[in-house]
Amino acid sequence: MTNREKTLASLNQPTYSQATVRTLITQLTTVGEGAPSVLKKGDVYKVQVGAKYRPAVIVRVLPTVVYSIPLTHENGEFSILPVDSRFFGQGYFCNQLLSSTIEYAKSQFLGVFDNMKSVNEALKLIKEQVKKL
Repeated sequence: MTNREKTLASLNQPTYSQATVRTLITQLTTVGEGAPSVLKKGDVYKVQVGAKYRPAVIVRVLPTVVYSIPLTHENGEFSILPVDSRFFGQGYFCNQLLSSTIEYAKSQFLGVFDNMKSVNEALKLIKEQVKKL
């Protein structure tokens, strides 16, 4: 039984405690549920960057590893490109390139990034930075 089915089945109860409501909402918003069988460029998953969790957009998929660029809402020293997404709102691409296992990316899957032009531009900027090293 999926989390959605469990939630719908539990709606037959006449009253709800605060803990019950919190549990039902958490079950419906669990990351990783509904992840595709094959990841590709533009998929988004949750990754820990420092002490914070951030969405990261996959830019390259290899047989066992995915490379991604994290998103942030702050325009700071690690921001390289402003971006506007229908699903993830306004923010910035970070100037980092992260690697994760495919299993981890699937388990933390959040959705699909809808602005591929910005993804390609951010990847291009990061490649230029690496070439300067």
